[in-house]
Amino acid sequence: SASSVAIPEQRVYTSEIQNAKTMEEGFFARWLNRLRMALRTIAFSIVGSMVFTTGLAVYCIPFMPEFTRRMWRSSLVTILGSCGACSTKLGQWAATRPDLFPENICKALTDLHTGAPTHAYRHTKRILESFYQTDIDNVFSDFDKDPLASGAIAQVYKAVLYDPKQAVNREVIIKVRHPHVVDNIAIDLRILRTMASAAEWLPGLKWMSVRQNVESFAVQMEAQLSMINEGKNLVQFRENFKQFHNICFPEPFLEYSNEEILVETFEDGIHVSEYFQD
Repeated sequence: SASSVAIPEQRVYTSEIQNAKTMEEGFFARWLNRLRMALRTIAFSIVGSMVFTTGLAVYCIPFMPEFTRRMWRSSLVTILGSCGACSTKLGQWAATRPDLFPENICKALTDLHTGAPTHAYRHTKRILESFYQTDIDNVFSDFDKDPLASGAIAQVYKAVLYDPKQAVNREVIIKVRHPHVVDNIAIDLRILRTMASAAEWLPGLKWMSVRQNVESFAVQMEAQLSMINEGKNLVQFRENFKQFHNICFPEPFLEYSNEEILVETFEDGIHVSEYFQD
């Protein structure tokens, strides 16, 4: 059975978006970064145009068969999920806004909350064992290799961890950040900022404060990249709501967490998307 292991000392992290040195240092890295940005810009433009134009055709042409609209919605979910964390987050946000988008589109987009593209288990194993400096089996007495869910930033596993404070085994959730998500989001946000600046030259879009909205979105995206910060927020939530016995937040194990990993207790609950079904 797993026993308590010595976790390497935590170091202080600054914003990874601003300190992605591997993407910024050296001539080759800068050239590669520009190439990736150009390719993602082209992909964004092509995909965005296809989604917008086909969406207009599907929903504006009278007597369009329902199965055609259903196919378009399914394609929309697949495209948003495959384009990266930023587009996935936008889709997740749209899924919670039936006041702005058709109900059947919102319902289709709810798949992005837990069914975003997954990464391989070997990446999870490498990240965990690199941090814990030991085999996963020496940390967790049970570890389900199949992801419980996958989101825009990370995917979730279920495991059992020995809690030395209570001297019991605890069911836990392990969130592991997707590979390359930091660099990809940095590029995507740069693209969005460029597009927002260009959009404000159009008279009809000036009143929408596009740049300010993009900056607000960027701040939220960057904040969600840090798993350890999410754990610290859970600590604060638990403190703020400790007098309410009908409200529960997972208990994070910060000593087992870092920028890429968050370990927290497993809690039963109802997914937010279920509140919009009625």
